[in-house]
Amino acid sequence: MAPIRPEDHAFVFQATVLVEIRRELSLSQAQLAELLDIPVNTLSRWERGSNIPDANALAALFSVAKERGVTPEFFKERSRAIMRRHSRKTLVVQWDYQNIAVNTNAIGRFISEVREYMRLLFPTLEDSTATAYISGWMNWDVSNALKRAGCEGKSDYYNADRQLIQDAETAFKLPQNQSSSVVLIPFHTTDPTRGFLLAADRQEIDPVEAVYVLISNDSDYADLLGRLKKAGAEVFVCGYTYCSERLIKTVGADHFIPWQRPYMVAKCYQVATNIAGKPITKSAFGNQCRVALEEDGWEGDEYEELLEDSGFSLNRPFASALQHMNTMGILRVKQAGNDPNRVNITIPGR
Repeated sequence: MAPIRPEDHAFVFQATVLVEIRRELSLSQAQLAELLDIPVNTLSRWERGSNIPDANALAALFSVAKERGVTPEFFKERSRAIMRRHSRKTLVVQWDYQNIAVNTNAIGRFISEVREYMRLLFPTLEDSTATAYISGWMNWDVSNALKRAGCEGKSDYYNADRQLIQDAETAFKLPQNQSSSVVLIPFHTTDPTRGFLLAADRQEIDPVEAVYVLISNDSDYADLLGRLKKAGAEVFVCGYTYCSERLIKTVGADHFIPWQRPYMVAKCYQVATNIAGKPITKSAFGNQCRVALEEDGWEGDEYEELLEDSGFSLNRPFASALQHMNTMGILRVKQAGNDPNRVNITIPGR
């Protein structure tokens, strides 16, 4: 009998579903593990995607959830992960810089990584805008770093949170919107400083054609994100692993981007493109990814922090990243022959 190949089927189990269920039940990992009578590290491995619960474990989890009025959906249609992507043309990034700041020499790299990650998820994107919001006056270094990254910086002694919300209301014509709108800069611009730019008085953004990314950990933006989703935008949150659960619940666990995930995916994707079409073991793929990270200087404690901040499995980070890219439609992974550890990787459109 041929082995079951999950990647060939329309419905797949996703670890993010477990996180969504636990948060809907308002339980910590320790509390849910106790109810299921399993070790906490077992539940942690399930949520990270390094292991998959068996049928008995899923039945126990289903029972616990139903007793508390929640009906779990352990399996998601694969196409849901990439739904509506062919109609998304505009990327809008708003960075709550006062909430999440980085060193000035990392601003350009981070913006570029977010942009490229979203391009992998939504290949039809044509235009982009980005704005960073800072309370108080920006210093010269931050201002110039943002400008070089093609990101508009807004800074004054005003309420930066409120300004961010008002700008989003304006751009997407949400209720209580303002009169100004934005200029969209094409991705293919030849000016490297204008890859992302937000300006006034040009055109408004159609939510059903837009992808919106909020860079923040602040739960106060949950209402804005909910309204953007309702208007039809594809909404993501990028933040630290301790990001507000309210924000994550609003967008859905599969639309939360851990801080270092764009970087990790970029590195793993680069390795995947170099070996596409050639059978390879998952361990060999992981070794090549590890070498790519080492070449960038990641080692020791900093390497462990990178894995944690990427949100992938600490024990099998590259297999987890490969699964993520397959689920999100960035690439396709199929088992090669009868060996479950040997796979063929293909890149859509190539």
